[in-house]
Amino acid sequence: ARIGGCSEEVNYYVSSTDNYAGTACNGTKNCEVACTRDAGGAGYTGVGADEARIGYSADAVTTHATPSSDGLAEYDCASPATSGTFKLSASCTLASEVILTGELTIIGQTEDMDNLVTITAAATSRHFQLDGAGHKLNLWHLKLTGGDVSGNSGNTARGGSISIHADGGVLNLHYSEISSNKATYGGGIHSLSTSNDKDATILNIHNSIFKTNEAESGAGIKTDYGVISIEDTVFDNNVASNAGGAIQLSHVHDVIIKNTLFSNNNGNAAGAISL
Repeated sequence: ARIGGCSEEVNYYVSSTDNYAGTACNGTKNCEVACTRDAGGAGYTGVGADEARIGYSADAVTTHATPSSDGLAEYDCASPATSGTFKLSASCTLASEVILTGELTIIGQTEDMDNLVTITAAATSRHFQLDGAGHKLNLWHLKLTGGDVSGNSGNTARGGSISIHADGGVLNLHYSEISSNKATYGGGIHSLSTSNDKDATILNIHNSIFKTNEAESGAGIKTDYGVISIEDTVFDNNVASNAGGAIQLSHVHDVIIKNTLFSNNNGNAAGAISL
C-alpha cells in the first residue's frame, strides 16, 4: 500500500530510496521518520491505506513543529523544575508531582511513537499540575504513564496525569502518549474552568495517543467549561465506569475535534464522548 508516498506492508515500512522532504531513506524506521517529516504526504499511520488520515498522523505541521533542543539542559526527574525549557533523553521517574510556577517545556529526544522517552509519575501522584493564568505546559515526544490519584478525594482526585485547575493554564501536547493513568475524573487529563471565566483553561492536543487510562468519568480527558482542540489523535482502550470512555465534556465553551480515531473505549454511558 502507499500512504502519502510512504511504502507500507502490514504496518511496517519497507526499505526505500524514495525522497521525503528532500532526504532519501533506507530501512523501516528511517523511512517512517522521513515520511513523518514530509509535509507533502499524508503522514505516518498504522491504521491502513483506506484510512490514512484517520487518527494519529505525523504530518509536519508548522504550527506545532518540534522546537530545537540545541543547548538545552536535561530535565531532572529527581529534582523536577517547575518552569523553564528542557530536553529529555532518557526515561525517568518523577520524585514528586510537578506543580508549575510558570511556563514549562520538555522535548523528548526520540520521534519514534513506539519508543518515546517515558516519564513515570511518582507513586499515588499525577505528573503535572497547572493552577494559574501564567502556567503553560508544552510537551513534545513524551510518554506519560503511571499517574494515579484515584485514591484521593475532591479536586486532588482529578487528572491522573495532568490537572489544570480553575485558576487557569494552557496545555500544548504534541506527538506524545498519555497511557495507563488513573483518576476519579479525567484519567489522563482533567481541566476545570468556571462559568465566569470559560477561557481560563485551554487544551491543545495534536498527533497524540491516549490509551488504557481509567476513571469514573472521562477516562482519557474530562474538561469542565474551558477550551479544547484535538487533532490527529487516537483514543484507544480507555475505560470509564460512568460516562465518557474516551472524553467527557461538561459545559465546554469551545470544542474542536478533527481527524481523530476512537476505538475500543468503554463507558457505562457513552463509550467515546459524553456531552
